[in-house]
Amino acid sequence: MHARLASGVLAVSAMASAIRYLLTIPTKTEMMERMRDVRGPVTLEEAGVDLVLFEKLAELMRWVGAGITGFTVVVMIGLAVWQWRRPGWIVPMIFLVLTLAGIALVLSAIMQPSYRSALLDPVNLFSWGLNLILALVMIAAYRGGRIYHKLRDV
Repeated sequence: MHARLASGVLAVSAMASAIRYLLTIPTKTEMMERMRDVRGPVTLEEAGVDLVLFEKLAELMRWVGAGITGFTVVVMIGLAVWQWRRPGWIVPMIFLVLTLAGIALVLSAIMQPSYRSALLDPVNLFSWGLNLILALVMIAAYRGGRIYHKLRDV
């Protein structure tokens, strides 16, 4: 039962990732401002070159972000279907490790003032709350999958 619950939570998490991306997708101007912040102070000549470069990169980065999000959603839904059809412990273990790594990255990034405001955005807070729930469900699914395999082998 826990293994099947994990597949449902994976599907919900995939949809939440897609919705979060759609709600937080930055505009071209916001992307350019972020790149300027990362670049730091420049001379007037460098600023002109940066403007041209940042305009091209901002649009490319929006497409790359959409592609990565789309790929992640498709993989998560595919693994959720696999977990539903063939309950086991491998998929929950993979997502438990990935979820815990994501939580660790957020906790380390929240200590930096430059990232704190973005991390404390309500959409992101909801997403990280969902990730904590996902981690708890994956622990239960892992345990359930291990028990399932032990009983199946008997």
